[in-house]
Amino acid sequence: MIRITSTLNMEHQGELETLVFHNPGLMYRGPAQERIVPGVIRSLDEYGEPEIKFEAGRLRIVVSKHSETQNLFALEDGRDRERLVGVVMYVREPMDNILVLHIAVDPEYSTQGSKSDQLLVMRMIVELRKSVRRIKDVKTITINYSHGASARLPV
Repeated sequence: MIRITSTLNMEHQGELETLVFHNPGLMYRGPAQERIVPGVIRSLDEYGEPEIKFEAGRLRIVVSKHSETQNLFALEDGRDRERLVGVVMYVREPMDNILVLHIAVDPEYSTQGSKSDQLLVMRMIVELRKSVRRIKDVKTITINYSHGASARLPV
């Protein structure tokens, strides 16, 4: 079972570092990964490098050029403890829009993974949409794709 939450305990720091900075799905240099590199570089140039912060007893990912970065985390139930399997980083920009900066999932949950049928990215976007509906004046969620196109979803 997957639980999606906006808070993450310190025990998941290593998993978060792996997912965001050392994701094996991005280390492989195949055609799919080559397509996303320009989009990642554009995002880094525009919003800054992601950094893990520990604040008020919780982990979060921020970017250096935007002080209000927010996150959603996907946690998979395990026998002994939950395992971090996904993260969404986003900002409110402009005031009526949520801009998704980055989505990372464990390779098992990628389109090529053994758990691809769980549709984790879609589940996280649906949860983001539910969460955003509670924010005053936000009307859309924008997801920029690596090839320059974007999707604008109504809230």
